[in-house]
Amino acid sequence: VVKWVSSPKLIYKTRSGDYGIRGILQKTEGGKIYEADYEIMISNTTDGVYLVDSNYNEDYSGALSEWREVK
Repeated sequence: VVKWVSSPKLIYKTRSGDYGIRGILQKTEGGKIYEADYEIMISNTTDGVYLVDSNYNEDYSGALSEWREVK
């Protein structure tokens, strides 16, 4: 199970027109809870809306910090 736990989440627009969503995510694995600072980049083009990486050519969603155990 993965969920956003920061509220409000940081939502911003880049110079290139993409949108970023950043916040703290929690995931549960093996009965333990982990958190990481996480960012998802979204591009809205005439071809549709999709996730992008820093090179704008692949899906992107990534932890900006290491996952750490919190419970």
